[in-house]
Amino acid sequence: MLDFPLRYRVAAAIAGALFLVLWLRLFGLQVLSEPYYSAVARDNRIQMAVDVARRGLIFDRNATIVAQNDPSYSVYLMRPKARPLELVVGRLAAVLDVDTSLILNRLRTSQLPRFEPVRVARHISLETVCRLEEQHEMLPGIMLQYETTRRYPDPAGGSHLIGYVDEPTAEETAPGMPSTSFAGARGVEKFYDGLLAGQNGVRYMEVTAAGQVVGVSHDEPRTPSIPGEDLYLTVDWNLQHYCREALAKRGTGTVVCLDPKSGAVLAMVNEPSFDPNLFSGILKPETWTEVVNDSTHPLLDRALKGLYPPGSTSKLVTAAAGLELGLIATTTRFSPCFGGMQFGNRYFRCWKPEGHGSLDLEGAIEHSCDVYFYQLGMRTGVQRWAEFARKCGFGKPTQIDLPNESGGLVPDSAYYDRRYGKRGWTASLVLNLAIGQGEFLVTPFQLAVFYAAVANGGTAARPHVLRAVSLAGGAESVPKQIEYLDPLPMSRATIQVLQSSLRRVVASPEGTAHGLDYPDLEIAGKTGTAQNPHGDNHSWFACYAPAADPQIVVVALVENAGHGSEVAAPLCGEILRHYFGLPERKRPAAATVALPDSAALGEKYEF
Repeated sequence: MLDFPLRYRVAAAIAGALFLVLWLRLFGLQVLSEPYYSAVARDNRIQMAVDVARRGLIFDRNATIVAQNDPSYSVYLMRPKARPLELVVGRLAAVLDVDTSLILNRLRTSQLPRFEPVRVARHISLETVCRLEEQHEMLPGIMLQYETTRRYPDPAGGSHLIGYVDEPTAEETAPGMPSTSFAGARGVEKFYDGLLAGQNGVRYMEVTAAGQVVGVSHDEPRTPSIPGEDLYLTVDWNLQHYCREALAKRGTGTVVCLDPKSGAVLAMVNEPSFDPNLFSGILKPETWTEVVNDSTHPLLDRALKGLYPPGSTSKLVTAAAGLELGLIATTTRFSPCFGGMQFGNRYFRCWKPEGHGSLDLEGAIEHSCDVYFYQLGMRTGVQRWAEFARKCGFGKPTQIDLPNESGGLVPDSAYYDRRYGKRGWTASLVLNLAIGQGEFLVTPFQLAVFYAAVANGGTAARPHVLRAVSLAGGAESVPKQIEYLDPLPMSRATIQVLQSSLRRVVASPEGTAHGLDYPDLEIAGKTGTAQNPHGDNHSWFACYAPAADPQIVVVALVENAGHGSEVAAPLCGEILRHYFGLPERKRPAAATVALPDSAALGEKYEF
């Protein structure tokens, strides 16, 4: 038996130990760690991509498409493979013609794990796609993905109503939401995002070590996407377009058209508007800055979020409060109007300097006499007036199926106590409230719903813009039955007084809107001229037609335009003519009203 020297035995032992360690390491790598390294190798070769669901289309009531999907490409950046990152981003920014900081900011603010691709551009042109393909060797980690982009064929016609889509914010992003998801940002797109969005799927792509896409991997299962539902709205896009054009001729403002019987929104336009297609592509910071700094505030939804004093259009609230509280009768006459009224140390003027003389309630509405409603407001008082106005639907949202609706402001005693302190204000504030001025603020849409309730006999249907849903399987889902809001706090007799008065405003030769007295269409309405502390008066008109069987309510507000009878009323007249298909006719000359001699009136006045 050979007897090896000690040094050979030690060397053999060391070699054996090293071999054992190497074997154990190889065993660990190839056997024990095989699942991990297989997954790493798979991740290097396979890239998960989200199969974005087709977003549902939006149609008007006549199946005119108002929001559609166009084929498009988006650019994604896979951060682990984009090395060196600054160099890749710089080259990509040059191809996309954007600032490098824009892409770096998107990467920095992304809420996604580092291994998930981040969308850095969408809705890129075919020319840009070709340039990226040509330079793919110089752009490791860049991936092009075919998607669709939202497009609005008539962008200015209803951008506030329809809204637009954008990438969700961190607060809006639900756990597990795919990186390629879009979310509705405004209007119908936002309110019905759950129906429109559908459900994204997953597919897997084979990529090179540099991150270039080779093709679809067939080794991994694919989860198909589920398309979103198509929506049909109550809006008549022909009427919508006509309202916008008619409003644009007169300036800044809004028009709301409702079906008083069903609550369906027939049209709702804002001027100025904005192009929602801007948000479908690469929105450069300078473009966004230009939009938000525009002095005309094109992003403001004046119909649902604009707050304005309603002017004389809200005198119906004061009139009804007087009747329902038993403070007056329809025959009640206060001290005659001679152009104004003294209250304390302040003189409150009527809109008509020469005055209206002696009037009963319907005559006061017909002539829109401020002095009559000053005196009625004094009888009502701030608190009772405010409580009644709230019961009429003011001071709270109308519950329309659109987001971010303002509730308006109905000031009461508690409000004035907070603002001025107890005993820091006087009863004279109610004089302004009674004629729709002061701190009383409404949205044009609130006013439209109120007039719909008056036209409908005291109860308004809940306003809505969704008419039907076309399900992905081909079936159609029609919304539930008409819902009604709380009825107006008025008796049938009071409603009839208001309806009769509104008809006199238009039909009477002395009515403030007599220019709309068409022989082939009976219109009932009320003019309003609201004082504006920031400029010229706002012009209001609220109406419905036909008076005996109302089919449409129209409310128009034109900012800084002057008297309601001169601007907003003719605008509504044009819209009604279009809606009912009536020929255009010349407006009759304004009637002159003889002011009675106060000494010869011989009547007993109430004050």
